[in-house]
Amino acid sequence: RAAWVASYCVDAHPAWLAAHLPRLLDRVEQTGCHPAVMRNTFRMLQTAPISGELEGRVLSMALSALGGAVPVAVKASSMTVIKRLAAGHPEILAEVELLIAEQAPGASPAFHARARREFGKRKSRFLLE
Repeated sequence: RAAWVASYCVDAHPAWLAAHLPRLLDRVEQTGCHPAVMRNTFRMLQTAPISGELEGRVLSMALSALGGAVPVAVKASSMTVIKRLAAGHPEILAEVELLIAEQAPGASPAFHARARREFGKRKSRFLLE
C-alpha cells in the first residue's frame, strides 16, 4: 500500500523521487519483490525525472519487466518508461518490438492497448490486432 501512496506523492511532487530512486530500484531488483511495488515504481518512472546515471539501469529493468513473467500492469507501465528513455535509439525500439511481438498472441487487451498507444505510430513489424 505504501508504494501506491508514494506514486501519488510523486505525481504531485516529481522531484521527491530523486533522493530515493537508487534505493527503490534496489528493492525492485530483489528477488521476491511484490508486484505492487514493481507496478507503482514503474508508474512513478513514467513521468518522474530520472538522472542520467540511472537511465541505463531503469531502461534495463523496464526491458526485463516487459520480457518477464510479471503482471500486465507492470508490463504496460514498463512500455511507457521504455518509450520515454529509448527515444532516439532505434535499435532499442526494434528490440522492444520483438519483445512485444513474442507476447502479442496470448496477451491481454490491456497489453495490446498500451503497445498500440506507445508504439503504434512507428512502422511496426508486429501486428497487434
